[in-house]
Amino acid sequence: MRAQEELIEAVGLFEDKTATVQLQDISNKDFKKSDRYINLGYSSSAYWLRVRIQQPLDGGSVALTVSPQMLDEVLLFAPAPRSAMESRVIINNIPYEIKGRSSGIAPRTYILLPPELGEEYFLRIASSGSLSLTLSAKSTGDTIRAINILHLAQFGYLTWVMLIFIWAVRAYNLFKDPILLYSLPLLSLWIIHNFYSFGYIPILFENYEFKYLAVIFRFVVLSLSLSVFLFHRNMILQHQPSRHLMLLIDSQIFYIMLMYLIFFAYDRSIALKMNAYFLAVSPILFLITSISAKKDSLVGLRTVRVFFTVVSFMNIFWVARLVGLNMDYVKFQSNALLYGIFSTILMFHVLAKYSKEASRLVKIDKERISHLKQRELVELEKNKTLIGFFDMLTHETKNALSIISINVSSMHLDADKRKRVDRAISDLNKVIERCNQSARLPSIYEKIEVHSCDILSILEDICVNQQERSRISIHSVSQPFIMGDQIFLKVIFSNLLENALKYSPADSKVNIALEEQKGAAVLVFENEMGEAGIPDAEKVFQRLYRNAKVHGKSGSGLGLHICDSLVRAHYGSIRFESVDGRIRFIVSFPCII
Repeated sequence: MRAQEELIEAVGLFEDKTATVQLQDISNKDFKKSDRYINLGYSSSAYWLRVRIQQPLDGGSVALTVSPQMLDEVLLFAPAPRSAMESRVIINNIPYEIKGRSSGIAPRTYILLPPELGEEYFLRIASSGSLSLTLSAKSTGDTIRAINILHLAQFGYLTWVMLIFIWAVRAYNLFKDPILLYSLPLLSLWIIHNFYSFGYIPILFENYEFKYLAVIFRFVVLSLSLSVFLFHRNMILQHQPSRHLMLLIDSQIFYIMLMYLIFFAYDRSIALKMNAYFLAVSPILFLITSISAKKDSLVGLRTVRVFFTVVSFMNIFWVARLVGLNMDYVKFQSNALLYGIFSTILMFHVLAKYSKEASRLVKIDKERISHLKQRELVELEKNKTLIGFFDMLTHETKNALSIISINVSSMHLDADKRKRVDRAISDLNKVIERCNQSARLPSIYEKIEVHSCDILSILEDICVNQQERSRISIHSVSQPFIMGDQIFLKVIFSNLLENALKYSPADSKVNIALEEQKGAAVLVFENEMGEAGIPDAEKVFQRLYRNAKVHGKSGSGLGLHICDSLVRAHYGSIRFESVDGRIRFIVSFPCII
């Protein structure tokens, strides 16, 4: 049907180099013949189009569409009805007026009613961006149907890009890779760019002047260009390319950043034109750089080279448009969209690679966890056997010690010898108790009974039972409470205190400081360095570690290991430090708020 055909009969083009020509002056200008596809490149001129449109066979209205949507200025002058006498301009005895776009359809879409013999309409077009446009005039019904199909395709594409963006966010949270980090601003800016390019931003912000929206759009274009360079730079960098070529890429990034200054301080059209030239040659530069690369990576060097080969071929047509070549093979108006589609396909490939790597790591982790669980089961069985052995050993050893203690008490020993014997028996009992505690550590989490605990009270109870109570000094600026098991807390503090008393000079003080810092209860056990010297900071909490300089002091090498395990079971921390000949163990627990 004729109604489905293109209704533009003829197009004439006039360049207004001064951008000052008014509608009333246009009738005597020389219009050059053109077609519906007009490619003028970057220009500071304004352009006038004289468009003759036929009436559809059904005699209905015509929808004239001017694309792309983000041209800075498009003014349509249509014959005015007889009632509209104000602000009209007479051309060839016909009054003309500015025609507003038809709301609810699409930006730059105008509903017209040409007479039976057709009518001439005038368009004034100016833009700081590239002037590459397409005119289309069809019956309103056909145009609305075509626009609805286009909206459906555009929404599908935007949904696809948004899903890629969400996928990239999740992948970055998992891998923290620079490529994924630079993909996030690239994808977010590309989404904004598409909302502009598809004409949705002008519809959503209909009350704002289009020229302000256009400036924001051009700024988004500049920012998107910078993001494209940064993303591809980091993708190629992983393949160890030529350093000289990378310096050339970095210089282009510097010049794009310089375009921001030109854009805001001098001339937007020049900044956008230079930026477009940088983008046009960038795929070829990236391709050459990728060819110089020596190392493969997760993304795949071959994939990178194929991508830049395809994009370089596409950019031949883009360059032709930039310089204003108006030939049939450069009529396609969506080079940026096509580049975006290829880029999102590349991003999909990158994310698929990372997902595959994540699956591989998860599989390895599952195997490792399974192996650790098997080892844990074996260790638990060993610990059960060991605990049984220690229980038997403890029972028999304590019986023997009790007999020795009874017999020694009946002997006539002086006080000093009796004190030494009692201490030796006490030390041996402690070694046995440490062995028992160490053997039971793997099941400690199951046995902890959590209650509100007053740390200061626990410390005072421990100190009261110490034979060398006079050597202990407790200083507390607060009385913090923590959630913990009082029995295990006593084990921690007893071990630290007994170590401090045992390995410090006999006449020295052991200081215990308690305070609350940033929601944590902090204890510091401090003593002077004794004959044993300073322990190895890296080994001090290891099981069975004892300082090689320890002589004549009983011990199992398990006390600090037990402390470390019990502190961690209470979600706390313990560390060792030595300052100016003084030894400190600093313990921290979360306080009750």
